[in-house]
Amino acid sequence: MKCTKKGKLTQALIYKNGNKPILVLGRHSFDINEFIKLTPNSKIKYYERSDKLEVKGFEDIELKYITVHKSKGLEADNVIVLNLKNDLLGFPNKMTDDPMLSLLLSDDEEYRFAEERRLFYVALTRTKNEVVLLIPTDVSLFAEELVTDNDFLLTANNEKLSKTNCPYCQTGHLVIRQNSVKHNQFLGCSHYPSCNQTFNNIEILENTILCPSCISGFMTKRSGKYGTFLGCTNYPKCKNTINLQTVRTDNTNSA
Repeated sequence: MKCTKKGKLTQALIYKNGNKPILVLGRHSFDINEFIKLTPNSKIKYYERSDKLEVKGFEDIELKYITVHKSKGLEADNVIVLNLKNDLLGFPNKMTDDPMLSLLLSDDEEYRFAEERRLFYVALTRTKNEVVLLIPTDVSLFAEELVTDNDFLLTANNEKLSKTNCPYCQTGHLVIRQNSVKHNQFLGCSHYPSCNQTFNNIEILENTILCPSCISGFMTKRSGKYGTFLGCTNYPKCKNTINLQTVRTDNTNSA
């Protein structure tokens, strides 16, 4: 199994495994729209009636797109799973997690997204060789669990998923997002909207120092009239600081 971002997925599988059929799976029928981008110059075409996918330059490869529900009982040489994003209509589909259903479930079934987890298992077990998980920065709960538990790499750009835990919910990870109005980047919890904590300092991912005072903010570098220091991102609620002293080494030998 391999986790990756959007890239030349089909080409990579073909180069590695030869001209073997590839099955592309989505949680919903509309997940394919984002994959092919629905532009006139798109290199990927989708024929809904036959479930056929056609990639420019690889027309001889058997490619199909179906939903995970339809894939039950099927098997393919290689599989690509789409839409592994943290969204209401992502995978898991959070609209299916109705709290009222818990009243009808047995003790063994009282687990969040139980049916969605079974679907995800179906998606992962349709392959004979390899499963490629197509995941965005705002990764879904299921994909995040796989990456975290197995320390997988996001191999498209040799990047690792951030392992910086959200200090508020303790279970999510901080991911980079973009403000749709101001177009600036910020950090948010991967478990949004259940956890809506945000941080403006993206540099937190590079140097993660949890504030020892409030244990909910991060210590970031700042400058004051007495020099450089570390201050809590929760300022002014938390005024904890750490002084940064410049250490000078004198290598001059005494006469």
